[in-house]
Amino acid sequence: MEIIKLRKIIDKNKEISNVLKDCSDEFLLKNLPLILSALDPENINNDYKIELKLINNELTWNYVPNTKETKEMYKIETIKQNYIYKLPKDLEKQYLIDLNDVKWTNNKKFLYPEIKRVFDAFSNNKRPDNVKGFWISGSFQTGKSFVSIALLNMLAFKGIKVSFINLPEFIIKTQEEFSKVENKINLLEQAKSPEILVIDDVGSERPTIWFKENIFLPLIDHRLKSKKTTIFTSSLSINKYLYRITDRTKNPETDKYTNKRILSIINSLIEKEVNI
Repeated sequence: MEIIKLRKIIDKNKEISNVLKDCSDEFLLKNLPLILSALDPENINNDYKIELKLINNELTWNYVPNTKETKEMYKIETIKQNYIYKLPKDLEKQYLIDLNDVKWTNNKKFLYPEIKRVFDAFSNNKRPDNVKGFWISGSFQTGKSFVSIALLNMLAFKGIKVSFINLPEFIIKTQEEFSKVENKINLLEQAKSPEILVIDDVGSERPTIWFKENIFLPLIDHRLKSKKTTIFTSSLSINKYLYRITDRTKNPETDKYTNKRILSIINSLIEKEVNI
């Protein structure tokens, strides 16, 4: 193929033209089969297409999604693989939301600096040291979970390991599976190990002393000692949460000590409390 004709064909495809515009004639002819494959109309119109990249003066290629459906599928799968503890199946569509979908109106504007602080820290370093989380409080349907998942999705898409746990559901699962040692360890590890964890709907549960001492306290204590980022969402302020979880009938002194430790660790894990 004549080089002039080849360059005219390349110029008609903006994406490929941007990759090859500064390449020599010799380079283009050397990589002619790959370039023609990428320019093939059948390839361009498929669900996936060949994407060309120039790396260290070498032309490389990869299949990438080419339709809205395949792009969404690719995004979901990329994000999901970095969720150690997956979202429930009924929330799977929420893997597609990100911070651009959040309307920073009313009290959400007070949350934005905290979201940006955490996002920027992880964007600059996949394993930043001791980035504190925050406690989001607010009434029902104010967007606490939505904003939290949007943040996790954007970080997961960058390859950062994340988890989102709904605390009432987590209590049920751990209590049901505690007798199966391998499940107990698995559930705890899925919550302990991610670089950033959201513990959602804190305070809507009425946890037992057993859960607090055997699951919740070891979980948050591990994350504090490991300097991992933890975010809490709740309809309650931290002080009201402490009142909510206090057991006034059984072992009040033991429970009081446990709650004091929980409150101390939570305050050490967060930068501030934000009400939205």
